[in-house]
Amino acid sequence: MTKIIICKGELNFMNKKMLKKVLSLVIPFMLVAISSTSYRAFAKSNEKSSSADSISVNINTDKARYNPGDKVKISVNLKNNGNSAISKETVSLSFKHLEKEIDTSSTKSFTAGKGATTTLSFTWTPPSTDYQGYLVEAYVKDSSGNIINNMNTAVDVSSNWLKFPRYGYLTKFGSQSSETSSNIISQLNDYHINAIQYYDWQWKHHIPIKGDPSNPDASWDNLANQKTYKKTILDYINSGHESNIAAMEYNLIYGAVDGYTTDGSGVKKDWALLDSVGGTQWKMDMPSGWATSALYFFNPLNTDWQNYILNREKDVFKAFPFDGWHEDTVGDWGTKYTTSGQAVSITDTFKPFINYAKSQLVNKKIIFNPVGFKGHTAVAQSNADALYAELWPGDGFVTYNDIKGAIDTSRAEGNGRSLIVPAYMDYDAAKTHSESSPGYMNTPGVLLTDAATFASGGSRLELGDDNRMLCSEYFPNRNMIMSDDLKQKERRYYDFLVAYENLLRDGQNDTSNKVEIPGIYTSRTSEPNKVWTFTKSDGNHQIIHLINLLGESNNAWRDTNADYPEPTSLSNLNVKYYYTDSVGSVSFASPDYENGKTIDLPFQKGYDAGGNYVVFKVPTLQYWDMIYINKSTVPPTTQGTFTNSGFEAGNTSGWTATGTSYGVDGDDVHSGKFKCYYWNGSPYTQTIEQPIYDLANGWYKVSAWVKQSLGTPNTSRMELADYGGDAVYTNIPHGDGYQQISAIVHVNQEHLKIGFYQDAPGNTNLQIDDVTLEPVDAPANSN
Repeated sequence: MTKIIICKGELNFMNKKMLKKVLSLVIPFMLVAISSTSYRAFAKSNEKSSSADSISVNINTDKARYNPGDKVKISVNLKNNGNSAISKETVSLSFKHLEKEIDTSSTKSFTAGKGATTTLSFTWTPPSTDYQGYLVEAYVKDSSGNIINNMNTAVDVSSNWLKFPRYGYLTKFGSQSSETSSNIISQLNDYHINAIQYYDWQWKHHIPIKGDPSNPDASWDNLANQKTYKKTILDYINSGHESNIAAMEYNLIYGAVDGYTTDGSGVKKDWALLDSVGGTQWKMDMPSGWATSALYFFNPLNTDWQNYILNREKDVFKAFPFDGWHEDTVGDWGTKYTTSGQAVSITDTFKPFINYAKSQLVNKKIIFNPVGFKGHTAVAQSNADALYAELWPGDGFVTYNDIKGAIDTSRAEGNGRSLIVPAYMDYDAAKTHSESSPGYMNTPGVLLTDAATFASGGSRLELGDDNRMLCSEYFPNRNMIMSDDLKQKERRYYDFLVAYENLLRDGQNDTSNKVEIPGIYTSRTSEPNKVWTFTKSDGNHQIIHLINLLGESNNAWRDTNADYPEPTSLSNLNVKYYYTDSVGSVSFASPDYENGKTIDLPFQKGYDAGGNYVVFKVPTLQYWDMIYINKSTVPPTTQGTFTNSGFEAGNTSGWTATGTSYGVDGDDVHSGKFKCYYWNGSPYTQTIEQPIYDLANGWYKVSAWVKQSLGTPNTSRMELADYGGDAVYTNIPHGDGYQQISAIVHVNQEHLKIGFYQDAPGNTNLQIDDVTLEPVDAPANSN
């Protein structure tokens, strides 16, 4: 809600209220060689041809949301930007849920003259599973099958929009054609907006409908004395419903305008809230020239007021097919008083009022705005259908991490519900512009706040009529506009929000798993000039978010002066992540890269003092990357990944050697054809070791046949480590023949490293063969 002050005729919209350590550094860099070849191969197979710019592609769907069983109508719009006609080009679609392709379309061919446009139509029936997001990839290919261009969109299959709300707004309800209204709804549909707030549509706050609710007047003047037309509102609602976009009418829960005691409404001053005991009525002044000099406020706990305003809301739903009420407040302005002198805390009124409204407005949805996040717990524990809160720096919500904190709190208090955040960007910059001479929304600031909100599991109220974006709490403020570049990037971000909704806000919880990017400063709290990292998990995935704040000197989400630069882009990032559970695959997706498609990443597991980790290389980080790790579909076993235990591969594959004084040959083996040996005519230190992953937890006995017959080593031993306890060393005895050594350990991290270490003078040997790993019962003296 707006707080307005008049200063010399100007409107100002104001604020509301050691070895292991070495290995841990080396292994990620070793992965570069492993992953770069695989990634380059992927990139080459998906390269666009040099003629990519010759055909532009736009893809959209007919609805913002689909019920299970609905058919999805997809339009692919193509324009020939080349210097000659084209023919025999084709378009095909791929449908993906996360990393898995679940369907493809038939291939359709097209022709287009120079400068001509054409549209291809596809129909797809998604799986019937409720609450699922899908990425739709459209590929344009030439007659030789080379990819010319690619563009993606997304599909949300959800029986209820409240599971994954994507909220937009409308503010202009003047006289216009039905086609114009439909086109504005289509613009919002392109962003998959599935609910719209109809801001200041009403006649008066305490009498929303002008005329008989069964047949309202054709037009009226709203709060700002702007002409509002019934037909335009109906056209918007009906067009939105055709695209499965819900319509939420806006009104204060406790407001009235001038003349409320004499206009025949029946509103009484006895229901008012006062600034002090026996004082004047709590009110908020409006600008000169508006339909009222002030908004006057009433006690939401007063039953007479409750019954009055709920009856007026019933009139609204009789007059218009709105789907619910967006209940607004003006924030917490301290203790107020009833006319009888009773103190009232406004935030204490929220839950009772919401619950009473829900009981009266049957089958209608309610969204409630606790301004500044004050009273959020009461709202989250009420019967409100969705959670929504204006966040203001003056109320402690300054940084990107503060946004995440509000979203996390709402999810915890609201039984997993996703917070809608109407964060007003470029706030001070907007004051230096006007509707007739608008400024441009700053793309880097907008995308960083989008990334912070979406990655945290929330959504934003930011997009409205005529492709506008909010820059003020007064929604009709049109001092700032989006550039074409920002419009396109916003579409990619909203595609991403839909396609990956099942990883972003579908039961994920925060984890404290550590993320390292060698050579790059990182932060868990969105510090400027660092990469902000945080991690989440659900029943099937571990999720890593990387948000790029490198090059940013400020981490305040508002970008109030619209001057944040683009973050410093990174490429080929080596990432080390300490995981829990198991790792089956590692996937990468970003709204900033390849239109949001998933890319499978090669990875390597390891273990150090920090625990189990996985290392992989991320192709790029511009603003926001998401990496998601699928659990292994192969359960841990009593052998795990133990390979080449008897060196019968004829080499040390599966083992890692430190030193050069080793080899594999077929002389003097214990059994089979090969053994491993250590030997050097000069002093040496040699180790071979093998990490074993996916090992079922429990007690294990590790045995090996060894022979140390020449020379006397300084140290010679078998080493068992990284199993969840202190390293166990078993000395290797000197003797003329093979001897078996054994040790028992209790594995509790599904991981064990087996190694053989020897520090020796020259002309000293060691032979190793037939290493075995077997589960055993717990020793009698174990705890």
